[in-house]
Amino acid sequence: MPEAIPASAARAPNPLLVALGRALETALNRLVDLDPDSRTRIAALDGRAITLDFQGSALSMRIAVERDRLRIGPAFAGTSALRVAATPGSVLALAFARGGAGALAPGRIEIAG
Repeated sequence: MPEAIPASAARAPNPLLVALGRALETALNRLVDLDPDSRTRIAALDGRAITLDFQGSALSMRIAVERDRLRIGPAFAGTSALRVAATPGSVLALAFARGGAGALAPGRIEIAG
């Protein structure tokens, strides 16, 4: 009987996506550094994570909190208590919304957990 392939070998991260994830992680942490209160609030979420699945593509990521820092990695790198599924356009629209009533259009973003 053939040996089972370890999960880590079966799902090696794409090097390009690793580099993009590091860039996003750096940018998000620098943004949070602009507000000391935000850093304190993030620290309170230590050990928690969310998975973001981009609908219509094979891309997904896990955003985890380690102490007071955000960590970006592949979705298969760990478990998450919250899963958000949306098209990349819906995520961008939400990110650039100014808090209006239509910032989160019904049915455009799925949240579970």
